[in-house]
Amino acid sequence: MDSWLRYEQLTIFATAGFLLSLIITVITIPFVNKIGIKYHIIDIPNRRKIHKDNIVRLGGLSIMIAYILGIIIICKVSIFFQLFEIDINYIRIILFCSFLYFTLGVIDDIKNLNPLTKLISQIGIGTFVYLSGPQFNGI
Repeated sequence: MDSWLRYEQLTIFATAGFLLSLIITVITIPFVNKIGIKYHIIDIPNRRKIHKDNIVRLGGLSIMIAYILGIIIICKVSIFFQLFEIDINYIRIILFCSFLYFTLGVIDDIKNLNPLTKLISQIGIGTFVYLSGPQFNGI
């Protein structure tokens, strides 16, 4: 297959994945906001904050849901139509480590972690991804 055509397919596929994730995020935000309000998971403004009103601290949950569903759906479509070769083990590693980053953010929201603890945790997760093998061989 011509490399230019392959590049166009990849561009269309990536754009579709982005739009799918965007739509899922927009759809889930109202539900996540209701959960945050119901369980009082809100960020109250203080002198260190930019926002003036209370905001729900669960915005990352909508993004994470959309990210995971977007990747899963795009991978399933790609495998079904044999569009691109996908190593599912690498996808699992990336999703697992993304979930770890998300969990670290939630814990930081709840417990307000020490910056050094967050940094060391992020370096550990990043090192795990690097050592596990997913690589980008080209753009």
